[in-house]
Amino acid sequence: MSGSSWRCDDVRGTGASLLKGWAGTSENFVTLVPTNSLDNVLGKRFDGQRLLVIVDVEGGELAVIKGGRRHLSMAPRPIWMVEVAVSEHLPAGLGMNPNVLATFQAFWDTGYVALKLDPRSPLAVVGEEEVIAAQKGSRSALGTHNNFLFVDPDRCRQIREICFQTVRKP
Repeated sequence: MSGSSWRCDDVRGTGASLLKGWAGTSENFVTLVPTNSLDNVLGKRFDGQRLLVIVDVEGGELAVIKGGRRHLSMAPRPIWMVEVAVSEHLPAGLGMNPNVLATFQAFWDTGYVALKLDPRSPLAVVGEEEVIAAQKGSRSALGTHNNFLFVDPDRCRQIREICFQTVRKP
Protein backbone atom coordinates (compact mmCIF):
# COMPACT_ATOMS: atom_id res chain seq x y z
CA MET A 1 0.00 0.00 0.00
CA SER A 2 2.99 2.28 0.32
CA GLY A 3 2.82 5.37 -1.80
CA SER A 4 -0.58 4.63 -3.29
CA SER A 5 -4.01 6.09 -2.87
CA TRP A 6 -7.18 4.20 -2.07
CA ARG A 7 -10.78 5.14 -2.46
CA CYS A 8 -12.47 5.67 0.89
CA ASP A 9 -16.25 5.28 1.02
CA ASP A 10 -18.05 7.74 3.31
CA VAL A 11 -15.57 9.14 5.81
CA ARG A 12 -18.24 9.31 8.52
CA GLY A 13 -18.49 6.60 11.18
CA THR A 14 -18.42 2.90 10.36
CA GLY A 15 -18.60 3.68 6.67
CA ALA A 16 -15.06 5.06 6.77
CA SER A 17 -13.41 2.17 4.98
CA LEU A 18 -11.10 1.60 2.06
CA LEU A 19 -13.42 -1.20 0.92
CA LYS A 20 -16.07 -0.32 -1.62
CA GLY A 21 -19.57 -0.81 -0.19
CA TRP A 22 -18.43 -1.20 3.42
CA ALA A 23 -21.37 -1.09 5.86
CA GLY A 24 -23.78 -0.44 3.00
CA THR A 25 -22.21 2.91 2.21
CA SER A 26 -23.43 4.54 -0.98
CA GLU A 27 -20.98 4.79 -3.84
CA ASN A 28 -21.77 8.52 -3.93
CA PHE A 29 -19.61 9.08 -0.84
CA VAL A 30 -16.02 8.77 -2.04
CA THR A 31 -12.82 10.44 -0.91
CA LEU A 32 -9.34 9.78 -2.25
CA VAL A 33 -7.13 8.81 0.68
CA PRO A 34 -3.34 8.56 0.40
CA THR A 35 -1.96 5.46 2.12
CA ASN A 36 1.36 4.22 3.39
CA SER A 37 2.57 1.06 5.10
CA LEU A 38 2.86 0.72 8.86
CA ASP A 39 6.57 -0.12 8.52
CA ASN A 40 7.17 3.08 6.53
CA VAL A 41 5.18 5.28 8.91
CA LEU A 42 6.77 3.92 12.10
CA GLY A 43 10.22 3.32 10.63
CA LYS A 44 12.71 2.34 13.33
CA ARG A 45 11.60 4.84 15.96
CA PHE A 46 10.26 2.14 18.33
CA ASP A 47 13.04 -0.41 17.88
CA GLY A 48 13.97 -2.01 21.20
CA GLN A 49 10.89 -0.59 22.95
CA ARG A 50 7.67 -2.20 24.10
CA LEU A 51 4.89 -1.31 21.74
CA LEU A 52 1.12 -1.69 21.60
CA VAL A 53 -0.27 -1.47 18.07
CA ILE A 54 -4.03 -0.87 17.81
CA VAL A 55 -5.61 -1.68 14.45
CA ASP A 56 -9.22 -0.67 13.71
CA VAL A 57 -9.40 -0.17 9.98
CA GLU A 58 -12.87 -1.34 8.96
CA GLY A 59 -12.02 -4.38 6.86
CA GLY A 60 -8.44 -3.46 5.93
CA GLU A 61 -6.76 -5.50 8.67
CA LEU A 62 -4.78 -7.80 6.39
CA ALA A 63 -3.38 -4.87 4.40
CA VAL A 64 -2.14 -3.23 7.61
CA ILE A 65 -0.55 -6.48 8.82
CA LYS A 66 1.16 -7.04 5.45
CA GLY A 67 2.49 -3.48 5.62
CA GLY A 68 3.79 -4.06 9.14
CA ARG A 69 5.81 -7.24 8.64
CA ARG A 70 8.99 -5.75 10.09
CA HIS A 71 7.11 -4.75 13.22
CA LEU A 72 5.63 -8.23 13.58
CA SER A 73 9.11 -9.62 14.16
CA MET A 74 10.83 -6.81 16.05
CA ALA A 75 12.20 -7.35 19.57
CA PRO A 76 10.58 -7.04 21.96
CA ARG A 77 7.52 -8.19 20.05
CA PRO A 78 4.70 -5.66 20.05
CA ILE A 79 1.30 -6.50 21.45
CA TRP A 80 -1.28 -6.07 18.70
CA MET A 81 -4.93 -5.29 19.41
CA VAL A 82 -6.81 -5.83 16.17
CA GLU A 83 -10.49 -5.46 15.42
CA VAL A 84 -11.20 -8.12 12.81
CA ALA A 85 -14.34 -7.75 10.75
CA VAL A 86 -15.64 -11.32 10.53
CA SER A 87 -19.13 -10.90 9.09
CA GLU A 88 -20.40 -7.48 10.11
CA HIS A 89 -20.45 -4.40 7.83
CA LEU A 90 -19.09 -6.31 4.83
CA PRO A 91 -19.87 -5.15 1.29
CA ALA A 92 -23.03 -6.60 -0.28
CA GLY A 93 -22.64 -10.19 -1.39
CA LEU A 94 -19.95 -11.08 1.14
CA GLY A 95 -21.28 -13.20 3.99
CA MET A 96 -17.85 -13.57 5.57
CA ASN A 97 -14.63 -11.64 5.38
CA PRO A 98 -12.46 -13.65 2.96
CA ASN A 99 -9.30 -12.46 4.76
CA VAL A 100 -10.07 -13.67 8.30
CA LEU A 101 -7.86 -16.76 8.14
CA ALA A 102 -5.05 -14.94 6.31
CA THR A 103 -5.10 -12.19 8.95
CA PHE A 104 -4.70 -14.66 11.81
CA GLN A 105 -2.20 -16.73 9.82
CA ALA A 106 0.07 -13.70 9.36
CA PHE A 107 0.38 -13.54 13.15
CA TRP A 108 0.65 -17.28 13.72
CA ASP A 109 3.35 -17.57 11.05
CA THR A 110 5.48 -15.13 13.04
CA GLY A 111 4.92 -16.92 16.36
CA TYR A 112 2.09 -14.94 17.93
CA VAL A 113 -0.77 -16.32 20.05
CA ALA A 114 -4.28 -15.00 19.37
CA LEU A 115 -6.49 -14.06 22.34
CA LYS A 116 -10.14 -13.07 21.97
CA LEU A 117 -11.23 -9.99 23.87
CA ASP A 118 -14.69 -11.03 24.96
CA PRO A 119 -16.33 -10.12 28.28
CA ARG A 120 -17.93 -13.58 28.43
CA SER A 121 -14.59 -15.39 28.22
CA PRO A 122 -11.79 -12.90 28.80
CA LEU A 123 -8.66 -13.55 26.79
CA ALA A 124 -9.57 -16.99 25.54
CA VAL A 125 -6.95 -18.42 23.20
CA VAL A 126 -8.18 -18.57 19.60
CA GLY A 127 -7.13 -21.64 17.67
CA GLU A 128 -6.84 -22.24 13.98
CA GLU A 129 -9.89 -24.53 13.97
CA GLU A 130 -12.11 -21.68 15.24
CA VAL A 131 -10.87 -19.31 12.57
CA ILE A 132 -11.31 -21.91 9.83
CA ALA A 133 -14.87 -22.53 11.06
CA ALA A 134 -15.55 -18.78 10.96
CA GLN A 135 -14.07 -18.54 7.47
CA LYS A 136 -16.43 -21.32 6.36
CA GLY A 137 -19.43 -19.43 7.70
CA SER A 138 -19.87 -20.50 11.33
CA ARG A 139 -21.02 -17.32 13.05
CA SER A 140 -20.66 -18.91 16.48
CA ALA A 141 -16.93 -19.60 16.07
CA LEU A 142 -15.71 -16.00 16.38
CA GLY A 143 -18.83 -13.84 16.37
CA THR A 144 -19.35 -11.06 13.84
CA HIS A 145 -16.93 -8.27 14.65
CA ASN A 146 -14.32 -8.88 17.30
CA ASN A 147 -11.27 -7.53 19.01
CA PHE A 148 -8.25 -9.76 19.42
CA LEU A 149 -4.88 -9.49 21.11
CA PHE A 150 -1.94 -11.02 19.31
CA VAL A 151 0.92 -11.56 21.74
CA ASP A 152 4.27 -13.26 22.05
CA PRO A 153 3.76 -16.71 23.66
CA ASP A 154 6.27 -15.83 26.40
CA ARG A 155 4.08 -12.90 27.49
CA CYS A 156 0.71 -14.60 26.99
CA ARG A 157 0.44 -16.03 30.52
CA GLN A 158 1.60 -12.76 32.10
CA ILE A 159 -0.95 -10.71 30.14
CA ARG A 160 -3.78 -13.12 30.99
CA GLU A 161 -2.87 -13.08 34.71
CA ILE A 162 -2.77 -9.28 34.82
CA CYS A 163 -6.16 -9.03 33.11
CA PHE A 164 -7.77 -11.65 35.38
CA GLN A 165 -6.40 -9.91 38.49
CA THR A 166 -7.83 -6.61 37.26
CA VAL A 167 -11.23 -8.18 36.59
CA ARG A 168 -11.39 -9.83 40.03
CA LYS A 169 -10.52 -6.73 42.08
CA PRO A 170 -13.49 -5.15 43.88
